[in-house]
Amino acid sequence: MTANEADRQASHWAERSWQVLRDLSDRTSLRTKLITGLLALVIAAVAAISISSVWVLRSYLTSQDDSQLKNVYNALIDGGQAVTLTPGTAGTGREHGKRSAGCPAAPPCGPS
Repeated sequence: MTANEADRQASHWAERSWQVLRDLSDRTSLRTKLITGLLALVIAAVAAISISSVWVLRSYLTSQDDSQLKNVYNALIDGGQAVTLTPGTAGTGREHGKRSAGCPAAPPCGPS
C-alpha cells in the first residue's frame, strides 16, 4: 500500500464517520435533541452552583475562624492572662468538650 492509498483510505474513514454522525442526527427526533440539550444545561447549572457554594462556604468558614482567632489573641494580649487552649476549642467557650452556661465566645471559660 502506498502513502497515497493510505491517505485516501484514512480520508474515506473520516468522511464515513462524519456521515454516520449526520445520519444519526437526522434520525433523532427533535424531542430527544431538546431533552438532551436541556439535560446538559441542567448538569452544567448544578455543577456551577455546587462549585460556587463550596467556594462561598469555605470562605465564610475561614473568615469565622479568623475572627475567632483574633478574639482569642486580643483577649490574651489585653488581659495578660495565660489561657490553656485545647485543639479545636479556641474561641468557642469549650474546654475538654464541655460548655459552661453563659460563657462568652472568647476567651474560653473553665469547665462547668
